[in-house]
Amino acid sequence: MRIVIIGQEEPVYFGPFLRGIIEAVPKEVVLVVIVGSRGAGSHPKTFMEKLKNIYILWLIMEPYGFLRNLFIRLYQKLIMLLGPIGKVFDKRSIQGAACKHNIPIVHTEDVNSKDFILKLKEFAPDIVINQSELLLKEELLAVPKIGFLNRHASLLPHFRGRLASFWSHANEPPEYGVSIHFVDKEIDSGPIIVQRKFDIDPRVSYTKVLDLVFKDAVDIMLEALD
Repeated sequence: MRIVIIGQEEPVYFGPFLRGIIEAVPKEVVLVVIVGSRGAGSHPKTFMEKLKNIYILWLIMEPYGFLRNLFIRLYQKLIMLLGPIGKVFDKRSIQGAACKHNIPIVHTEDVNSKDFILKLKEFAPDIVINQSELLLKEELLAVPKIGFLNRHASLLPHFRGRLASFWSHANEPPEYGVSIHFVDKEIDSGPIIVQRKFDIDPRVSYTKVLDLVFKDAVDIMLEALD
């Protein structure tokens, strides 16, 4: 199977998840695409809007989770600045895993652009695993032979869209799980391939919920690929 991976360099959760897939099936991954940080939806533009978002994250993640994740991000930025020396300590970047296995890397800000679609066609993918927040258009979705796959942190069709695991945690009663589904032109509405429910103590922090939801995410994606 020819697999293409699309994702953002996010070192806390998404990077390790996508690295896990690359490490599990390196010979099947033919291309890694790294996209910019801007995805679907609106984004803060002013300093006050950014400050408000940081405050919301502080409330959602709670102090321990917020500070831990901030430390991981700062540590990752530091080792990336160290060049070849930093690569020795890099266990979280998608690019690092791709380089380790000599997998081609493409950087893009717009996966729906004509240029990128032409580039993607050159690699003739069977499956594209998408873990970016970008909205994918029909012309792009038509490229892979089998389709695009997404890992979503809820038991779809419940809690589609962003912060799915948070809304699952805030729900009464809480329900936790991961869905691997085909991507279509709507948001998290494609056919479900694999779905796994988790038994998590609702009294734990949201940070702990995220840790547990991502813990088995690689295995669940590999099950979907089978």
